[in-house]
Amino acid sequence: MDRRKSIEECREDFPSLKRQRKGNPPIIQVDNNFISDIKYQCIGDPASNVAIEIFCTLVKGKTLDEVALIKEDAFSQFLGCEDELMREKAKSLLELLNVEIHRYKTQKE
Repeated sequence: MDRRKSIEECREDFPSLKRQRKGNPPIIQVDNNFISDIKYQCIGDPASNVAIEIFCTLVKGKTLDEVALIKEDAFSQFLGCEDELMREKAKSLLELLNVEIHRYKTQKE
């Protein structure tokens, strides 16, 4: 399956991804170790936008400890399809998230 086609097909399931915005990585609001809100602005790259949309859906309302356990496979399961580009995006997002969780917990101590 062509990567571009796969991503475009996935985007059809997420109408909010069709908005063309430019911007930054996710902004995460943490209250009492729960992710109470998460926002992002699209950056124009469809694969990144899909990955960030899935990321936001997977982490919102969960504790930091629950979020730290999320693996790349969760993205594929959410989409219902395997996509190597999505796996790479997921890996990067999750690595960044785990670094930030560690930093957040360290600052609170």
